[in-house]
Amino acid sequence: MNCRNLLYVFTPFLLMGDIFLGKYSMLFFGRSFPFIWVRNFLFVGLPYFCIGTIIRNGFGKKIDSWLLALLIGVFTITTLLERFILVSVNMNGERDHYISTTFLAIAVFLFYLKSVEKTCCVAVIGKKYSTWLYILHPICITCVNIFANRAGIYEVYKFVAPIIIYAFTLLFLMIMDIFKKIIANVRQ
Repeated sequence: MNCRNLLYVFTPFLLMGDIFLGKYSMLFFGRSFPFIWVRNFLFVGLPYFCIGTIIRNGFGKKIDSWLLALLIGVFTITTLLERFILVSVNMNGERDHYISTTFLAIAVFLFYLKSVEKTCCVAVIGKKYSTWLYILHPICITCVNIFANRAGIYEVYKFVAPIIIYAFTLLFLMIMDIFKKIIANVRQ
C-alpha cells in the first residue's frame, strides 16, 4: 500500500505506547496493563520491523564501530539506571522495555552488522536461530522461572535472567538442530 514512510513516522509513537502502557504504566497510570495490550504486533512487532527495515536500508553504516561500542555502554548503563530508579520508587511496570532498551538494541544490531564477519559465530547464530529465539524465548522464560522458584534460586536468577534465557533457548535450538540432522540422516 506504499505506507512505509507513514509507518516510519508512527514508529516512535508506537514505541512510546509500549513504554507508557508497559514499563512506565505504574508511573503514568498507577497500574499495570495486561501484556496483550502492549506486547503485540502494533506496539512491538511493527515498530521493530520498521527499525529493522531502516537498518537494512543502510541506516548506521557511517557510524564508527568505536562510537557504537560507546553507545552500547551508555545505553546499558541508562537501562540499568531506569530499572534501579523505577524499582526504588516502586513504579516498575510489568513489561520488559525501558526507554533505553530500544536504543541499546539498535546500537547492538548496528555494531554487529558493522564489525562481525559473516562467518563469525554471532552472525551464524543470528542468521540461523534469531527467528526461533524470538518465538521460543517466552516458553523458556516460563520453564526457567518455574525451575528457579522451585529450586529456591529465583532471587539470584532474576539478576542474570536475560543471559540464562538466551543461553537456554539457544541450547534448546541447537539440540533440536542436531536431532533434525540425525532424523534426516536416518531417512536417507
